[in-house]
Amino acid sequence: MQKRIEQNKKSIIAAAKSLVGDGGFKHAQIVAIAEMAGVSHGLVYRYFDNKSALMVQVLRDVAGHEIQILQAIAKSELAPDKKLHKAVATFVKRALNSPHTAYAFMLEPVDDIEFEKARVAIKHDIARAIETILQQGKAAGVLSVENIHTAALCIVGAMTFSVIEPFYYEYQQREGRQDADGAAIDDLNSVNPNQALSAHRTQGLDDEYRVQFSQQVADLCVNLAKTS
Repeated sequence: MQKRIEQNKKSIIAAAKSLVGDGGFKHAQIVAIAEMAGVSHGLVYRYFDNKSALMVQVLRDVAGHEIQILQAIAKSELAPDKKLHKAVATFVKRALNSPHTAYAFMLEPVDDIEFEKARVAIKHDIARAIETILQQGKAAGVLSVENIHTAALCIVGAMTFSVIEPFYYEYQQREGRQDADGAAIDDLNSVNPNQALSAHRTQGLDDEYRVQFSQQVADLCVNLAKTS
């Protein structure tokens, strides 16, 4: 009985992750989650009080894995500046590999105070992993950061918000709606990347572009940490 209860919960969380990955939070409705998990939608509420509680759990699961990756990099034998570069590049590249999920958990507007609190807490956890690397770099004399906490928050901001443009870039490239200068015709503030990308799931950003972009963001963060 206990095994069945645990399996049902895992199936519900896995289904929610999959649906968010397909099209963001709006795509992850309780009925759809229940259907994919192979349970009744009423059973979902036995495990989670509401959709918000389920989404917070999914956020913690997904983000927890990313934080573990950053912590492992911080504990590695690399030089501190190399650690910082790898941490930023890895985070950005993984976000670009899963654009719907990344946008949903980091940036998608959600009218839910509990989820927003969880989102802020996760960003602080990410910042703590970056702080560890910055402290190592400052102690080794390879990074010249005056205020480590503030610098870590700025780097996390770069890691998260920098991926917005590639999400839109993917949409624009697929639609072919760019002017001669490469500027988007669409008002970027009026387009939800998850909505834009949902209709075009068969292709993704070119892997070479994802690697190059993540390296550029990492280069910038390391250079700032060395000169600040």
